[in-house]
Amino acid sequence: DEPALLSAPPAGRAVAPAARAAAGRDVWLVHPWALGEPPADLPRDCLRIGWWPADHHRLWPWSAMRWAFADSRMQALAPVCWYAGGADLDAALAGARSVQTWADPHCGTLLPPGVLQRAATPLFVPVRQPCQSFSQWWRRSMHGIDALRDLPGLAAPAQPPLRLQPAKLLRSKWTAAKPLNREKHFIVTALIEEDPPGAGIDLITMEAVLTRRSFTLRWRELNDSTRWLQGWR
Repeated sequence: DEPALLSAPPAGRAVAPAARAAAGRDVWLVHPWALGEPPADLPRDCLRIGWWPADHHRLWPWSAMRWAFADSRMQALAPVCWYAGGADLDAALAGARSVQTWADPHCGTLLPPGVLQRAATPLFVPVRQPCQSFSQWWRRSMHGIDALRDLPGLAAPAQPPLRLQPAKLLRSKWTAAKPLNREKHFIVTALIEEDPPGAGIDLITMEAVLTRRSFTLRWRELNDSTRWLQGWR
């Protein structure tokens, strides 16, 4: 038998919008076509709200299995989920300080006009040349990709820049983002001041935990997240 189609999420999994929840807040809106992690540059106290677009689901109902699949991710991303049409969502978000979400053609026309729709990173590397077959497109899009986690759309979101204080770097632990020769974990073993004395710290000495190899670098290079990750991971 064909599974029953439902136009609303499971009972108790979503509520009607409440304007007081978003009043004066920065809001990140989670919708069912963009269930990835939010951007790393959102305000620290940004409120995440899940949104099931009622206007869409009344026209395009889902099976219980699809609801359960999407809802499990929605609940993990947002502490509160709303089931609402566009007009109700617009009214509930009118008092928010700002509202952002990932852009997607499914919900672009359903969103209130004041919502900032941010372009999400595409899953695959764009292929500019015409392809004669899926296999050709696959080879081109996967060129240089060794594992699924290396796909642009699955990569960890960019992290905000670190606010390092050079005087506090001694004995701090670091991980090489791209380890070489099995040297992955490092520790800062010395701070080196600029000349003349008192001019401030310029260089640091790093030591590889595995090989005990030491080298110096400018402490500001630790801000480059493509090379260094804070802590041992």
